[in-house]
Amino acid sequence: MKSVIEKIGEYEVSTPIYLTPQEYDKYRLSKDVSNYFKQKIDATSNKNSKHQKNLMPTYYVNSKFFESIFGGNEVIVKTNGQIGIKLGAIYQNTDNPQISIENQSNISFDFDQKISASLQAKVGKRLKVNANYDTQSTFGFQNIIRLEYTPNEDDILQKFDAGNVNLPIRNSLINGAQALFGVRADLQFGRTTIRTAISQQNSQAKTVVAQNGAVIEPFELRATDYDNDRHFFLSQFFRESYSSALQNYP
Repeated sequence: MKSVIEKIGEYEVSTPIYLTPQEYDKYRLSKDVSNYFKQKIDATSNKNSKHQKNLMPTYYVNSKFFESIFGGNEVIVKTNGQIGIKLGAIYQNTDNPQISIENQSNISFDFDQKISASLQAKVGKRLKVNANYDTQSTFGFQNIIRLEYTPNEDDILQKFDAGNVNLPIRNSLINGAQALFGVRADLQFGRTTIRTAISQQNSQAKTVVAQNGAVIEPFELRATDYDNDRHFFLSQFFRESYSSALQNYP
């Protein structure tokens, strides 16, 4: 026989219940299922965010050298995202006697996937890794990966970034470069601060002039690029007389 006793602290609050082994197994199964769904509800509820758990465990590296470089021995990885896959088949039949029977029908597969994922990792207190990937992003540089290392404030190397970086400049005459992919380092020698970057720029600045609701964009066309019925070259005389000639239609 098994006994079930409800307690608050050290005090019994109900009469003990005696169960057979089979009844006790059913009782434990019911309790375990109830606790399982309660944990899942708490993990997805915003009201109980403190109970949310990360699927990725926290790793520890037992090394003094590792701790001296990264300022700690913890490796924390957080992931978030979703994956959608569409898989189907398209059957097409064309009732055309001019086409052979073998070619009147065909089957093709329709496959599409949508992936949106992000990753945030922290190694010790000095290294951070951020990554973002989305198949629906408009531009390729929106999928970023960045590694950021921040040493001690007394070191010559103040900051080191790799991946998608930027180089802001506090100057109204020169604009800083954005959407860079490469490495960047901030150095400090006493009161002198040096910011350097070796990267490839994935963006381009462009100025657009709008006038009367239309966009004006100058262009150049060489004589060797002449295309019949598309390009028409006019002399200066015809250019100056063009507006007056349109006043009286033939």
